[in-house]
Amino acid sequence: MLNKWRIPLKFVGLAFIAAAFAGFPSPWPWVLGILGLVLFLATGGPG
Repeated sequence: MLNKWRIPLKFVGLAFIAAAFAGFPSPWPWVLGILGLVLFLATGGPG
């Protein structure tokens, strides 16, 4: 993955995880949470 996309994609992943807790109708919290987690971990996780 290109380094210039790592930071923006990490923030997008965190935003999707936060949106999963926003209370959207089912099944969107699961979809957003899993997609956000995959993006966050694919960009290197918390490190």
